[in-house]
Amino acid sequence: MWRDATIFACGTLILIALTLQPAWEEYRRNEQSIVLLKLFQASLAVESAIVGERGLSNAVMNMGLGINDPLPPVLRDLQENTNQAFDNLEKLLEQSDIPSLYAQRELTNERKQLARARTMVREAAAQPGALRPEERVREAIANMIYSIEIIEEITIDISLEATKNDRSVATSISMSRRVNVLRDLSGRIGAVIVPVLTNKRQFSDEEIVYIDRLYGGLRRIIVVLKQRDADFGEDRKTREILTDTMSKYIKLLMYFDRILKESRRKNLSLTTDEFYPIILPVLKSAEALRDRFVEISVEEATSLRDKARNRMVIAFFIGFAMLLLPLLLAISALRHLFLPLRSARQQILAIVSDDDGTPIRQREGDVADDLLSVVGVLKESERRRSQVDAEREALNLQFKAMAEADSLTGCLNRRGLESVLEKIKHSIVAEDKLIIVMIIDLDLFKNINDTYGHSKGDEVLREVAKRIGHSSRKEDFVVRFGGEEFLLLLVKDEAEPGRIEEDAFSAAEHVRHAICDLPIKGTEGGVLSVSASVGVAIGGAGACDFSTLFEAADEALYQAKQGGRNRTVVARKGNRTDAKTRRVRASDPYPPGAREENREEAERQSSYPVLAPGENP
Repeated sequence: MWRDATIFACGTLILIALTLQPAWEEYRRNEQSIVLLKLFQASLAVESAIVGERGLSNAVMNMGLGINDPLPPVLRDLQENTNQAFDNLEKLLEQSDIPSLYAQRELTNERKQLARARTMVREAAAQPGALRPEERVREAIANMIYSIEIIEEITIDISLEATKNDRSVATSISMSRRVNVLRDLSGRIGAVIVPVLTNKRQFSDEEIVYIDRLYGGLRRIIVVLKQRDADFGEDRKTREILTDTMSKYIKLLMYFDRILKESRRKNLSLTTDEFYPIILPVLKSAEALRDRFVEISVEEATSLRDKARNRMVIAFFIGFAMLLLPLLLAISALRHLFLPLRSARQQILAIVSDDDGTPIRQREGDVADDLLSVVGVLKESERRRSQVDAEREALNLQFKAMAEADSLTGCLNRRGLESVLEKIKHSIVAEDKLIIVMIIDLDLFKNINDTYGHSKGDEVLREVAKRIGHSSRKEDFVVRFGGEEFLLLLVKDEAEPGRIEEDAFSAAEHVRHAICDLPIKGTEGGVLSVSASVGVAIGGAGACDFSTLFEAADEALYQAKQGGRNRTVVARKGNRTDAKTRRVRASDPYPPGAREENREEAERQSSYPVLAPGENP
């Protein structure tokens, strides 16, 4: 009897554990989803706040302020809103137990970068328009853009972590980001309109083209949101917010069209003070819709978490009852059944003296069969969970590949470079390999953007990246290092002394000629000649210091620039230029790399030639 009771108790405990484990895993997963979704929502709020502040800061710099004039109240309110959004995000990060997030490492630097950008905006706006240096305004705008890029990286990391934890939140994350883009586009249009209303002037052709492009983005997102309206048929609150937002945006577009028409007739009826009450409620409505999409997933995760917790409580009490009831039954049976039966058995044995005394084995119960059935169910559940985990891992790898690729050229970006260096470092040391670093910088690339526009510059960068990839080996790594600067990593076997430098020089010359020997065909039929300077550095197993290696290649690139551009220089021991003689623009948003040093000389250089189709370069 006691053996059967022990087996039953053990089986009950196993069943309780097996029942509690899935509920606990679901509880923990949904609890973490709630935390990550709130972090994502707070990060989006910071991103929107900085974008809105950047647009109005640009407008204030265009309008100008007096030296002692305070900032406009609207801009002060936006800055205060940004500070509050930052405080909220920092508070949520401190309360979370997710130490791997990129956000916790970068948020402090982001606030310092934003403070520097605000100082530049104030200083640029305080100077009279005629004396306000264009370069100072661009530098202030570039710093604001860099702040936006940092918070976008933080938002991407949080969204990846949330999707990795629970794939079902991907839809809410995607929709909230769409609405965030909708809000930012309308804010940018408002930033263009404010100086026009303030100065009562006409829109420039460049401003009209810029607004038309933003209009297109607004209309596309509005169409997508209208198409998703049916998906929220049972969610009345979401449909109300969505309908209200769409209505306000349609009215806002009508105001935009009205302002454009009145500007052409030089008869602007709206003032800046009248325009702010029109656009600010629209932006607030978009923010409410964005937050609502996140709240939908938060509410669902909260409901699933509470259900899992209730299942754990119910399972615990059922298990306790299953353990307590058999114990009470066993005590009652021992007292009222088994003790009398033992006495009767002894009496029967005494009466039946010819019995051989062999005890009758009692038949085992069906507890083992029940356990085997439960184990089969658990194995099937584990198989399905493994399949889901495999799909989740594939999705995570896809997100990782997207995060490590440059969106313009398809090359690796800086984050991808860090992953590559981490992978190849062991093989370089363990297998006695050599690493060759080439930093490739397009000569006078700024003239292309200034002369033909940034779209043409982007076209040139894509073609150059393609040529670098075609002229290198499959096992080499092509990285867009920043702006017009590329980096090529080669891992090779050890060679004879002096031979590796010749091989590295030949490989770099092969890449350089691939870039500059053939003109780049434009989309409108013309061609464009470009050249590049290449700095090369070589490292080995005994000195696998990537930082020092990159600095050596950077110095070699600097020497190539100083030597007249369109050439290759290989760094050797004893010929590195003193780093203190190197001048880097303070406004450069990218980390140190080879740059154009003599700006006056660059301005005197002739523009890149554009040739007609069929004409030899």
